[in-house]
Amino acid sequence: MNDTQMNDGIDRFLDNMQSRSQKCFQIASDATRILSDAGNSLNSILDVGSSFLGRIKDCLDSVKEIVGGGKVRRELQGTQEELAELKNFSVRMIEALNQRNLLTADAVITVKNNLNCIAKDQNDMKDAITSLAKKSAEKFRELEGRVSQVESSVNLSHWVANLEFDEEYKKLKNQNLNSVLFLKTSKGFYLNKQGNYTINEIKSFNRALNLVGLDPKKEMSLGEFFDGIIKDSQEIGEKEFNEIAKVELSDGKILSSDEIAKILSIPSFVAVCSLFDSKRQLELPIKGLQNKLNCSVTEALQDAIKEDIANKNGVDLNTKVSCFDLGIELISCYSAIPQLVKDGTKGVSNIKMNTSKFCGFCGKQIDGAAWCGFCGKKQIR
Repeated sequence: MNDTQMNDGIDRFLDNMQSRSQKCFQIASDATRILSDAGNSLNSILDVGSSFLGRIKDCLDSVKEIVGGGKVRRELQGTQEELAELKNFSVRMIEALNQRNLLTADAVITVKNNLNCIAKDQNDMKDAITSLAKKSAEKFRELEGRVSQVESSVNLSHWVANLEFDEEYKKLKNQNLNSVLFLKTSKGFYLNKQGNYTINEIKSFNRALNLVGLDPKKEMSLGEFFDGIIKDSQEIGEKEFNEIAKVELSDGKILSSDEIAKILSIPSFVAVCSLFDSKRQLELPIKGLQNKLNCSVTEALQDAIKEDIANKNGVDLNTKVSCFDLGIELISCYSAIPQLVKDGTKGVSNIKMNTSKFCGFCGKQIDGAAWCGFCGKKQIR
């Protein structure tokens, strides 16, 4: 399939996505993750059993079927040629989603953030990734410029107006727990309007941050963001933090971090949701080595968790993003998940796990067993 055929196939594939904004956001996020993992071999991505890889493979197969007129379902073998094809497809998919205005304004910001945070050592894709991020930023400015003034929802307007008088937010500010304050403000915004944001509503998040004492324009690296969350979470405790970070569906079901990671491939959001899972795994052994450390337990936790996040997601934790953009990214993810769950999002399909002797979740050697004896999870085949 040449580039012209691929572009034509993508256009026809997206004809069915006009009213499925959350699915388009998921596809764009998955495409971004393919690019973030492009520095690895395809086999190393397969080893993880990545859901995003399965979905992108399904999209590519669908495009091939549209172009070729027949079934093309083939298992990945882990070759560099396959990885190059997936990378090329991902770039073209993001460009097409932007060009056809299939991404909402909040999704455009999120995709731009993640393209900017992709690890810098992928010289073969650097120009393409930089160009995509620039186009996404321009797309948001275009949307901002052409959308007429629309009133925000009543609930959201009232919530924003009363923020500066809210005692819970005041308490966090007085305790200098700015990272948790930022998370709580982002989550509160979402709870008062769950998706379908107008440009005015997105702009009102700027005001919300100002009202709680945070500078929307202040830039921070993802590393600084996670350092702050880990430090603050040590102060407020697991229960209170989980109340802020949890993803709860309308039926009361709370999604686990593993379930969230299978649905969306946004590194910062997945990392926030899985923070305490990481802490549980790392805190006890770190405390056991406390007398041998040249730093505090909190500092050691920060370094260990950040390294885990960077390795799993292929992102550059030194890349800076504004407080406003990062908040919109979190809000966009909170808003997307319920609809994606409702649509019956599937995990990995049509992916051959060439190294299935390793657990797709914890990475321990299981020699092809259906269930992992270490983490207890059923393997995806």
